[in-house]
Amino acid sequence: GEAADSPWIRRHDAGKIDSKRWVFVHVPKTAGTTIWDALGPSYTDSGRYDEVQFGCMKHNPPRDHVRNSFAIVREPCDRLVSEFAWAKNQAWFDVYYKEYRVAKAFPPTCEMFNGWVRAVLRRYAERSDVEDCHVIPQWCYLAKVERILPLDGHLQDHFRSLAPDFRDVVLKRLNSDDSARRSNVTCACLDAENLLAIQQHFRDDFATWRLVSGNSSPFAPRGADPRARRASCSFRKNGMEI
Repeated sequence: GEAADSPWIRRHDAGKIDSKRWVFVHVPKTAGTTIWDALGPSYTDSGRYDEVQFGCMKHNPPRDHVRNSFAIVREPCDRLVSEFAWAKNQAWFDVYYKEYRVAKAFPPTCEMFNGWVRAVLRRYAERSDVEDCHVIPQWCYLAKVERILPLDGHLQDHFRSLAPDFRDVVLKRLNSDDSARRSNVTCACLDAENLLAIQQHFRDDFATWRLVSGNSSPFAPRGADPRARRASCSFRKNGMEI
């Protein structure tokens, strides 16, 4: 099946491609900084493909199918916690304290995480590019690529399999923040309402994670068919669908 030992391949003819022809589609909070570091300075981070017209730095989703492309999928709740850990250190996070009454706590707490999840999903309903596009479902990117690698303990091996010149690449752990996890802030913190909202918002991501990694997330919706994913994504800007 698709959840075999090797990374999931969309095309039947997708084998090893010359490294210079691979196009990396950067899904926010899925080891993108690590991959860009491994690809090196000869790879450009702009003009690689037509994007959905947001103003996000490096994170705008592809508008159309991207030929010879690959991306990384991450367990959705792990990605959400990683986003929270990053966002809480940004100056603009104050909007959550001031306008949404999110509890302010350092180290972070489950109460703070729940408040942020509730608020960020409300903001997303108006503008899908909130948090520099970091809350856009991964499927909105992954649906447009040809090969998907799981962000698991074997990511380096998966990456090396893409092209002969990648066979000796060492992936570095970059731009990571474990502060939330160290404080036991995970999706296990979520109240019933927030968990349901996350399961709905990232439904296609939970399904894709299971197909590509072969593992089901403990926070995935029960009984969901992992093959039932939407063909495309819609986005909102100033409350209007684009």
